[in-house]
Amino acid sequence: MNNINKIIIAVVFLVCITSCKQAELEYHSANNTILFEGIDQTGNKGYVPQDTNSFSFGYVPDNIKDSLYFLSVFTTGGPQSIDRPYKIDFSKNSTLKEGIDYELLTPQFVIRSGEVRDILVFRLLRTPKMQTDTLFLDMKLFPNENFETEMVNQIVGTGINKKKKNFTTHHFTVDDIAGAPWFWDPKKNPSATSLMGYLGDFSAKKFQIMASRFNWDLDVVTAEKYMPAANLLVAWSKSMQVYLNQMEAMGTPVYEVDGITLMKMGKYAQ
Repeated sequence: MNNINKIIIAVVFLVCITSCKQAELEYHSANNTILFEGIDQTGNKGYVPQDTNSFSFGYVPDNIKDSLYFLSVFTTGGPQSIDRPYKIDFSKNSTLKEGIDYELLTPQFVIRSGEVRDILVFRLLRTPKMQTDTLFLDMKLFPNENFETEMVNQIVGTGINKKKKNFTTHHFTVDDIAGAPWFWDPKKNPSATSLMGYLGDFSAKKFQIMASRFNWDLDVVTAEKYMPAANLLVAWSKSMQVYLNQMEAMGTPVYEVDGITLMKMGKYAQ
């Protein structure tokens, strides 16, 4: 009986392993299709395109003049033993201009031998125009002698949230406008008013100080629908107010950008 049980357990284990790997194997065994790498979601939500992204210098200190942006280009079908160039087009209508607003640090568009992806590296340059306008760069992948573009669109979401996402296009925006992130913006987040009881009014300078002091991941805290946990919110606000009180006691109070308004946290952090 023990041997039978062991065999049953082994069979079940192998079935589980096979099920988990099936989607990945099918994905890699598909034709050589080139695409911008998407998001491999957990559970049964599947693999979805990520055809838009953004970055704001408004959330980083003024002394930071550039930043790197990485974009992964992926191919199905598995690795091969030769270098395979792929075709990509940067729209001339883009307002983010190479040599002015960014530098492309990737010299060639090639899937290298033994690899299934290439990483495009952009050095974003903080230019004055970004303080008033959101600049964008549109990119598109095209088929060539090495790759097809069979994976193009995918419907994501349901109901009013249903939208078409694209595997072969990517729209990237950059600005230097420090608007309040979603969790701190009462126009977007109904709960923001309660949070402001701890954080106080939003300002770019306050955000930048907090981001530095608490080592925030800007991609996380500026994401739509992000909400800090209650214990983090309390810890951030009280710790920040202690810092502001200490600076004032030392004779070096922290003012907002106008140089007149004393920076302070919300009423619950006092």
